[in-house]
Amino acid sequence: MGLVACVNKPRNYIPAGFTSENEVKPYLDNYIYYSSKLTKTEWDAFYARFPEYYQDIHVAKGIGSTIDIHPWYAAYAFRWTTLNKRQSWPPELRSRLDKGNVLFYDDVFQLVYAMGPPARVIWDNDIEVLLYAEGAAFIMGDSKIKSIKRCPGCWQDPDKYESGMSVSEVIKKLG
Repeated sequence: MGLVACVNKPRNYIPAGFTSENEVKPYLDNYIYYSSKLTKTEWDAFYARFPEYYQDIHVAKGIGSTIDIHPWYAAYAFRWTTLNKRQSWPPELRSRLDKGNVLFYDDVFQLVYAMGPPARVIWDNDIEVLLYAEGAAFIMGDSKIKSIKRCPGCWQDPDKYESGMSVSEVIKKLG
């Protein structure tokens, strides 16, 4: 029952907009970031659509878990919300994003929709840096793309972006 059971089955991920368990996995490392991008209204809409997930969280709390945000449910909520937002995007925006093209001031939902989940997210309350394995770094402010940096060697040097680095340190290294 609840979070004790598997939440990574087709009956869980397909209604949220994923086609496979492997498609969900890249979202799991940064699940707290994705969950922070969702408003209370968006979370409420997600749990209204998937009340069993909401119940799972509360059953888990009742048996001693302190989890408020589940990694898989955060991924599902972010993807489901993104696909709902997509319905209201103008056709030309949907077409551009479907081709993987992002522009300044696209929001985080549009960026992740077009590019997929980043390999790493470094963020604080003011600025986010979404690093992609292809060597692109998207610097976000107010959840919108403010700057795009190219960093072809970012992923070849594992010590370049140590855990715990501040956002300003990362931006300085990006140049």
